[in-house]
Amino acid sequence: MNTLPSLYVIADYDYVGDPSRWHTLLQQLNQCSGIVIQVRAHQLRADDTQGFATIAQQARQWLADQPHLFLNGDPELAQELNYAGCHLPQYMTERSLSARPALLSAATHDIASAQQAADVGADALLFSPVYRPNSKAGTAAGLPALASLCAAISKPVYAMGGILPERVAPCRAAGAYGVAVLGDIADAQDPLARISTYQELLADEY
Repeated sequence: MNTLPSLYVIADYDYVGDPSRWHTLLQQLNQCSGIVIQVRAHQLRADDTQGFATIAQQARQWLADQPHLFLNGDPELAQELNYAGCHLPQYMTERSLSARPALLSAATHDIASAQQAADVGADALLFSPVYRPNSKAGTAAGLPALASLCAAISKPVYAMGGILPERVAPCRAAGAYGVAVLGDIADAQDPLARISTYQELLADEY
């Protein structure tokens, strides 16, 4: 696996809500280097397959400069549109894949599902929710659960759920490879400055 950056940014179309704001966010993200970007639109994909395909294609064009670009939930479309990778929701790790992009990340919520994701070839895991999520209702699993999973699994683990800058160090201390951030970047007045803050805290060298 090519070494992935330790900051994993989730660009969620459903969460952003407004097409114009979505376009602006992706244009801003395309100015960044040294990040993973996941394009996500759960509700749209469930309601409108063609609409999801259009959003995925537009995002691929708007994020053309990004080498670590993942599409959530559709390996075939990710491969067709030349995304670097696909992110698998946990239920997708329970079956064989009909297509496999160069890279896979996978959602996990416990050690058993993390091992299952590793077994289907996931290159990196997103463990959530470490803290109570900023973007939706949920109960925190906590840092001890993160530490246990990181100790049990040899794959890189990104801590996700309620991530804020001041929570980067505790997640790293628990063994996380990096952090995955949605709301704290999408809602920032200056997403680029917020990303820079995370990169400084994670201390990646790019």
